[in-house]
Order: sequence, then C-alpha cells, then structure tokens
Amino acid sequence: MEGEGKPTPPPGQQPKPPPGQGPRTGAQAAAGEPPGQRIESMRAWIAQVDRKLGVRTYALGAALVLALAAGIVGVVLALSAKDESATKDEVRSLRDQVEAVQQEASEAAEEDVATITDQLDALEGRVNTIANGQRTTESELSVVQDDIEDLRDQISGLESPGGGGGPTGGP
Repeated sequence: MEGEGKPTPPPGQQPKPPPGQGPRTGAQAAAGEPPGQRIESMRAWIAQVDRKLGVRTYALGAALVLALAAGIVGVVLALSAKDESATKDEVRSLRDQVEAVQQEASEAAEEDVATITDQLDALEGRVNTIANGQRTTESELSVVQDDIEDLRDQISGLESPGGGGGPTGGP
C-alpha cells in the first residue's frame, strides 16, 4: 500500500530510538496516530518485505539450481574427458558450450524473475484499487446513515405534540 501515510523505510534503515531509550513499545505509540492505523501500516510494510523476500528467494533458488547443474555438467565432462583422453580443444569446446548454456539459463531465470515482479506489481495495484473503492463505499454508507438518522429526528419532531408542523399543533 505504497503512497499512503508515511513512507516506509527500507529494511535495515528503520529509524533508531533516541539515545538512552530502548525501542518504542505499543504503550509509547506516537500521539495522534491510532493504534489500528499503526498496525495496518506495519502489516503493509511486512507484506511488502515478504513479497520482495519471496522474489529474491525464488531468484536465489533458480541461480543455485543453475550453478549446481553447471557444476555437475563440469564434473561429468571432466571425468569423461579424462576417461576418453579428450584433447584440450575438445575440452575447451565443451567448456564454451557449458558457459553458453549457463548464460542462457541465467538470462531465462532473470526474465522469469522480472515477469513475476511485474505480476506482483500489477496485483498490488489491483489490491490498492479495491481497497480505495471499499473506503469510498464505507464513506458513502456513513453519509447515508447520517442522513437517515437526520430524517428520523425530523419525523420525530413532527410527530411530537409540540412539533409545530402538524395541523393541530400551531398557535
């Protein structure tokens, strides 16, 4: 929920408490900021960090799998070359092929991560739109409820004996 309230500090750069004081607790919450709003902003920040961590974990896992595959291929190629007495040119050619495959796999993983990041951004935008629509609807509902209450008060005033608006109530 970026763009609402105060900007969220990036991880590792959260504000530090004044010297001589420990971290603020719920009892020391900032004056004027309701606890519910503070909790909601913290939840949003945690969700944002969680999404970023998920994407990074996915990218790290993909890179690790690629590195393991490249290592295994390298070991197999080395053993094969040794057993079959391959020439240096053949080994060099195979090494170049492995590097090319590793580069292609790395680029594919980066594209996947970029696609996932774009999808997450789009979903976050949708959630923000829905949340804004919900807030607008709640606000409109509150106004309608206030109007109904005003009309009830007016009707009560007209029905009361001294209401002054009825056919028998005037001076």
